[in-house]
Amino acid sequence: MRFRETTLGRTIHRLPGGEHLLGFGRKLVSPYWGLQSFKSKRRTMLTLKRNVREACSRTGIKYTPLWGFWPLYLEHPPEMWFTARFSDGEKLKIHLTYERGYQDIDGMAHLPLYNQFVSQILPRSGLHPTQSRRILDCACGSGYGSNFIQGELRCQVVGVDLDPEVVKYAEKRYAFNNSLLSYRQADATDLVFLVSGSFVAIVSIETIEHIPDDAKVVAEFRRILQPGGILFISTPNATLRPSTVISEFHVREYSRKEFEDLLTGKFDSVAIIEQAGYLLATCRA
Repeated sequence: MRFRETTLGRTIHRLPGGEHLLGFGRKLVSPYWGLQSFKSKRRTMLTLKRNVREACSRTGIKYTPLWGFWPLYLEHPPEMWFTARFSDGEKLKIHLTYERGYQDIDGMAHLPLYNQFVSQILPRSGLHPTQSRRILDCACGSGYGSNFIQGELRCQVVGVDLDPEVVKYAEKRYAFNNSLLSYRQADATDLVFLVSGSFVAIVSIETIEHIPDDAKVVAEFRRILQPGGILFISTPNATLRPSTVISEFHVREYSRKEFEDLLTGKFDSVAIIEQAGYLLATCRA
C-alpha cells in the first residue's frame, strides 16, 4: 500500500497544499529507497562472488563471468553467463537464470522439494528403489536434484533435460565416476529411449508449466512408470490468481482443479496438496 492510501496520507492530502506536501515527501524518500535497492543488488553480486570462490576451493571448478569481470551490482533474481572451468581444463559456458540455478553459484532452490520426495513421499509409497529400480528426474536442469536423490537413496537415477548444454554440465559436474547417475538430453514429450514400465518413480519439479503439450508429458510419465510406481510433480498454484502467469517462461499455470483434471486423465490415484504457493501432486500408476 502506498503512503498516500493510508489514513495519514489521505488526511494530509485533504489539507490545503496537501498534494504538494506529499510530493515533497516523495522527493525526500526516493533517494533513500534508491540507496536501499542498490545495496540489495550489491549484496546479490557479492553473495554470488563468494559462492563461486568457495566452490573453487571445494570442487576445483572455477566460475568466471563470461565477459571477464564482475559487475558492480546484480538484480535479484540474478541472470548471468559464466564460464565453468573444470580441474582437467575443460571449459563450459553456463547461463544462470531465475528458472535455472547452479549449486555452486546460487545454491539449490528446489532442494526442499527433492528432500520432501526422498524423506516423505517415497517412504509413504512403500517403494524401495535399488540399483536395478530406477528413478527419473525430468527437467533436471543443472543436475543437483538428481545427484541429491542418488546420494540419499543409493539407487540408479536418470536426469533428463531439453538443453544439451546443461546436460553436458550435469554430466561433468555430478556423473563423473558414478555409474548409478546419468544424464540425457531429451524432450519430456518424447522419451522414446526409455523403456515402458522401467521406472519405479519419477520426479518433475517446476516442469509441466513450460510445456505446450502437457497431456503428452503426463502420458509419457505414465508409460514409463512400472505398475504401482509413483509420479511426484509440482507446479505454481494459480488457484487464487486465475488467468495470471507469474513467469514469462511459462506456457500456462494451473488452478488446483485444472492440475487435477490433467493428471487424472492418466492416473487413477492422484493426491494434491497446496504448499507455499505451489501444487504438489503424488500420482500412483
